[in-house]
Amino acid sequence: MKAIGWGCWRPVIGPVSVTPVTWAGSGRANPPCLGGNTYLFPITAGGKNRGVLALAWEKSHKLPDYERGLLKDFADRLAVAITAVRREQKLYRHAHFDLLTQLPNRQLLKDRLDQAIKHSLKNQTAGAVMFVDLDKFQQVNDADGHALGDQILIRTAERLQVCVTLEDTVARQGGDEFVVVLRNIESPMRATRVADKIITMLSSPFTVEHKKYFLNASIGIAVFPSDGMDVDTLLRKADTAMHRAKSEGGGQYRYYEEEMNRASQRRILAEHRIRSALETNHVELRYQPQWFLNSNEFSVEALVRIRDRDAGLLLPEAFIDVAEDTGLILDMGEWVLREACLQMARWRLGELQVKRVSVNVSGVQLARMDFVALVESAVRQAGIEFSDLELEVTESILISDADSAARKLGQLSQLGVTIAIDDFGTGYSSLSYLHRLPFDLLKIDHQFVAGIGANELSQSITHSIVELAKSFHKSVIAEGVETREQLQVLKQMGCDAMQGYLLARPLTADNLENFIRQARPATEFS
Repeated sequence: MKAIGWGCWRPVIGPVSVTPVTWAGSGRANPPCLGGNTYLFPITAGGKNRGVLALAWEKSHKLPDYERGLLKDFADRLAVAITAVRREQKLYRHAHFDLLTQLPNRQLLKDRLDQAIKHSLKNQTAGAVMFVDLDKFQQVNDADGHALGDQILIRTAERLQVCVTLEDTVARQGGDEFVVVLRNIESPMRATRVADKIITMLSSPFTVEHKKYFLNASIGIAVFPSDGMDVDTLLRKADTAMHRAKSEGGGQYRYYEEEMNRASQRRILAEHRIRSALETNHVELRYQPQWFLNSNEFSVEALVRIRDRDAGLLLPEAFIDVAEDTGLILDMGEWVLREACLQMARWRLGELQVKRVSVNVSGVQLARMDFVALVESAVRQAGIEFSDLELEVTESILISDADSAARKLGQLSQLGVTIAIDDFGTGYSSLSYLHRLPFDLLKIDHQFVAGIGANELSQSITHSIVELAKSFHKSVIAEGVETREQLQVLKQMGCDAMQGYLLARPLTADNLENFIRQARPATEFS
């Protein structure tokens, strides 16, 4: 605690004590004024001691009562002033700083960036705005809770501040997004060096509650004055560049380019179409048959489409990436899961011979804390068996958080849900994670199937995947089969099932029903 006092020669500040202390600026350990009388008037506010008003004389001195009253009143006025100042400081901090990370918030960021722009204009120097977004943070946050996510955000803020100088600004934009403002950069190379340093710092694991979390960062960079001279333009362009870095795999930086603006507009349009489709029930499913060669049975894969008033029927490549980035995949994915289960119930009621319905699951969905409960709810509400449902997940999703994925998929597998690893061979194929994960089926990616008969390497990879599946006593299905030659080679390899345009394109539920009732693939493709 500090005390405010008037010594015998000038105002001083020192700890609250009536014993000899070092008085600031006096140069003496024991000021002579402490040898006489000392009067202490506590400064209290809100029931707490905020300081002491101290008066001392070298010789014995007695204050009259009215002077004591004046000094007591003065101490009370000091308490009011101190309280007002602290309240103002607190209000300012709440208005301008992020309470979690203690970094400048969006409002203060804009003010700092505006100052940096004006400084750049006045001194004819350059600066940079860096939009930093944590890759995979949402999955961690959804899987292990917001409290843990908050710890990662706090440590991210600390690591970012290490990467810049005192004249630069690190601010929290919101969520898992941060903004760095660099002043007085001698060339874009400084921004590049800082971006490299940030990526290196954030790629190191975050250890929280004895568990390591591996994240990364996507960074977009806009340089002023070349990319703009107003706050909103620079933030928008840096954000656009960040999304480009994220769409290209994350863990990297990109400088803003004008072409990105056109891509950003397309992205905004795609997001609008997704939201509109979800709100107006213009999300649809198509079903592509999967033929099991030995048993002559059919399963189907549910494939999502969006019906747009202007663009017609949109395929997933036109909107899935945007849906995942914006979190809209959660609502869309839940709708697809529930609708596929309900459609399976209708087929069961109509005695249509469909082995299973397969639904694709994104990493964002799998990271949901309630994902297992969601699947259980969809199956039970539809009135089907768990064995009627298959979930397809990609390698990259499984590897990004193998422990959490193994736990959730293991619970669903125990219930009877079939687990398929989609696009196998295109990611980070590893025997180690195959041993850890519960799965029933491997799907060979269409790009390998397309190379059968034309590309020896693709054919060898396809054969290796089939052999790998057999060694694990699992089934294997080839997708993207378009020719009889591909089918015959796959049969010879021992592939269990096939899917592709040779058999059928994705169909509406009604057309799928007609197809299955009339199909004779064993005869047609013998």
